Amino acid sequence: MRRARPPGGRRSAPARAVGVDNPRHPCSVALVRVPPAIPVLILAALLAGCETTSHQVRIESAANPLPAEAPKPQSFWIRSRQADPTVESLRYHEALGHIKTALSGKGLYEAPSEGAADMIIEVDYGVEPLRRRVEIEETRGSRRRSAAKGKPPEENPVAAADGPAIARQPAEPIAVNEARGEVLINVGFYKKRLSLEARQNRAKAEPAPGTPEFLWRVEVENESESKDLRKFVPLLASATIDFIESNTHGRREILVDEDGKDVVFVKKGL
Repeated sequence: MRRARPPGGRRSAPARAVGVDNPRHPCSVALVRVPPAIPVLILAALLAGCETTSHQVRIESAANPLPAEAPKPQSFWIRSRQADPTVESLRYHEALGHIKTALSGKGLYEAPSEGAADMIIEVDYGVEPLRRRVEIEETRGSRRRSAAKGKPPEENPVAAADGPAIARQPAEPIAVNEARGEVLINVGFYKKRLSLEARQNRAKAEPAPGTPEFLWRVEVENESESKDLRKFVPLLASATIDFIESNTHGRREILVDEDGKDVVFVKKGL
């Protein structure tokens, strides 16, 4: 006996599974079942929204262990380490909003006044002047790496000028190795940094007994051709969440996705 065919007289092909083979990619949560009738162009448009940009970030943290009898400090008051903090600046308040949201992700909250805070958190952030370094760019692909092996490349500070966010000058080859497919280029970059340091608030009416003065510190930075500090503050702030009150025992390098859950949380605000 012949099996009946579906309407239309044609046998339907099974749906195909389409996904991204990357466990950290936001589109790898589940495979998308796509019928073969959907055109390739429509499928490409559906997956185009899954693209994300990642930034390499260096982070280092240190923490002082609390005595068993000492309660955990939870409320904070922020002080700025900026040489001339423009308290009335909208950008300044925006940056502090991102930092406060990141702190809330660790269960910390802002005290109603400085005298009522358990700890004082000193904040320092900014972008350093343009620097330059020599990197190796492979002509057979898009890979780029530092010219120095085993140590950071030499950096030459250059005065930053007001201009676009991209600092890279036209990359003129310094040397070409055609056999290995490599070119030495001179690349300009900016270092964006964020530092948080928490200490016990000695001015509090009832300081916690046995609590050390220094509590914890987190330092995070990014080096890239962009000097757009407003864009990078929420990225840097989000990177601190998992390292507050912890000890990295040296520097670590992590990747921060622009549309990662922590970045979205920090940008959303309290």
